[in-house]
Amino acid sequence: MNDVSKTPMMPVGRRTVLTASLGAVTVGLVPATGAHANGRSLVTLTPGDLSDPAVAIQEAIDQVHAAGGGTVRLPEGIHELTATLWLRSNVALVGDGRESTVLREAPTLGARPIIMIIGSADQRVENVALRRLTIRNGSATTTAAPKNTVVTPLSVVGKDGIVAEYVDGLVMEDLLVTEIGGQYGFRCKMARRVTCRATRFFRCTYAAFVAMVETEHLLVDQCEFDTITTMPPVYPNQYLFATGYDKLNQGEYLVRDVTVQNSRFTNNPHWQAMNTHGGERITFRNNHCENVLVGVIVSNVVGAARTSALHDITIEDNTFLRGTASHEGKPSATTTCGIVAAGHVTELGRTIVIRRNRVVGFGGNHPAMAAIRSYRVVDAVIEDNDIEDFHQFGIVLFQGSFGAVIRRNRFAGVRSAIPGWEGRTATIAVPVDGQAHGIEISGNEVLPVIPEHRPRHFLWSAGPNINVVLSHNRIDAAGIAAEWLSQPDYFPVDRVATPDQNLILRRGERVTDLRGRTVNRCLLPRTGYGGLDTVTVLTTATATSGSTAITIAPSFLPTLNSEFFAAYGMLPPGMNVTVAGAGPEGGDLDAQVIRMANATTIILDRPVATSVVGATVRRQLLTWQRRDR
Repeated sequence: MNDVSKTPMMPVGRRTVLTASLGAVTVGLVPATGAHANGRSLVTLTPGDLSDPAVAIQEAIDQVHAAGGGTVRLPEGIHELTATLWLRSNVALVGDGRESTVLREAPTLGARPIIMIIGSADQRVENVALRRLTIRNGSATTTAAPKNTVVTPLSVVGKDGIVAEYVDGLVMEDLLVTEIGGQYGFRCKMARRVTCRATRFFRCTYAAFVAMVETEHLLVDQCEFDTITTMPPVYPNQYLFATGYDKLNQGEYLVRDVTVQNSRFTNNPHWQAMNTHGGERITFRNNHCENVLVGVIVSNVVGAARTSALHDITIEDNTFLRGTASHEGKPSATTTCGIVAAGHVTELGRTIVIRRNRVVGFGGNHPAMAAIRSYRVVDAVIEDNDIEDFHQFGIVLFQGSFGAVIRRNRFAGVRSAIPGWEGRTATIAVPVDGQAHGIEISGNEVLPVIPEHRPRHFLWSAGPNINVVLSHNRIDAAGIAAEWLSQPDYFPVDRVATPDQNLILRRGERVTDLRGRTVNRCLLPRTGYGGLDTVTVLTTATATSGSTAITIAPSFLPTLNSEFFAAYGMLPPGMNVTVAGAGPEGGDLDAQVIRMANATTIILDRPVATSVVGATVRRQLLTWQRRDR
């Protein structure tokens, strides 16, 4: 039996070629001349009489690593491994083609991965590669479980494809990772500079690709993710691609600088195509998702790591097509979202851009579900998306949205409505616990469709929304009911506006029809904001004579981070308000909000003349000059 560590080395120019034998192989592979002209080692494993391929491959990896690095090339064939392969620093493991060189389990491998790349905090594995191989470990589980039954997980924990920890520089290219009987096709953590390119993940039991804590500079490009085989309740969630936290609560942060692009995600009808459980500087670009419950969700997890953040996220130029099944046995139309951006009540998401996506056939059997859903997010931009055939709502702002811009989106057709909610279908919605603050809705277009697919409203709301600006939206007047803006008391805009008249809030600005002709012009107030709704009590206030500060009642504040109320607030800077009884001789005080000093203290542009306790605060009246058409 040949021992690769004792194989004579033969110099070829500046190369060192090691030859060894590999049992159970039919064809050898000879490297091209000059493949390692840089002096790095090259091992070519050829047919031989070894009974255990794992020994020959591992010894070749170790020999090349000891020689300073290089490539181990494998011939075509099915190589059954009795032991996990451990990839070392500066070694590339290369096959003859991903369809022809197969690394898979022997019966005695048991609950172990095919390949492990494991370093430590003190000594990372550096600069390794896997190319032109098939990785297989058992069979992906396909057994479905009855709804609401307790089932032992059907995957074999540990029987994964590739596992990488404490790695700096990993390239996976032109691989096929398939029939994984464990939980993960690929899993990494504490990893830097990871690239996965032109690789197919097909038929994994629980998750195809998962990047866990302290993974940074991750690129997934031109890959295919196809079919997660298990169903709830075996695993409540199943993933094609995900970043997340480790239940060991390791890591100072989650993931950073992640790009997933030019890839295809299909056939995970019970959960998500792409997911990140918190992270910083993440981009999903030019991907295609089909037959999935959720296209992409970006969210954060508080308590899973010492620092959980969700900011600087970009979702652009993707296509999301509705799945044909659903979570927990519900019909496919009821619980699907194309795109979800979700912060946490104590750690809001920040700076999330959703643009130029095509979202077809998403929505849900709940007011929080929509083609695009944003909640607990600061400074989201949702622009230039095509939203088609949606269920109930096109875009939903839910549980606190601050500083969002919704512009130049195109909406075409409502597919269906929640039973009992047929009169509330809308292109944009803010449900009961929506709480939208500082929102711009401009330049959107609702395309003409047949009557049964027309949304009832352009904007539907049932939440306490402040400083929402609507302008230059193009709405098919014949396609949306006259009550296009529901619950107008919640919005400081003209409550009698018709579908082609979108109003804005500041003096001097115009309201135009679909042809750009001026319909209304705002005359008063002279500066800042006002509203036609002067009936709704925004809050109550306590103030002392001579002070410009008023204290508003905490009970009127939504239960969200006060930092953002200071910026977007219940009463945003520039809003003209009337404080009952706070003026001279107990009359009303008209003043303008300068800023919110904190979540409950508002600074006005003039002092209170009469001390008040529990005084009502309302908006001042806007005055419009209407032009007859």
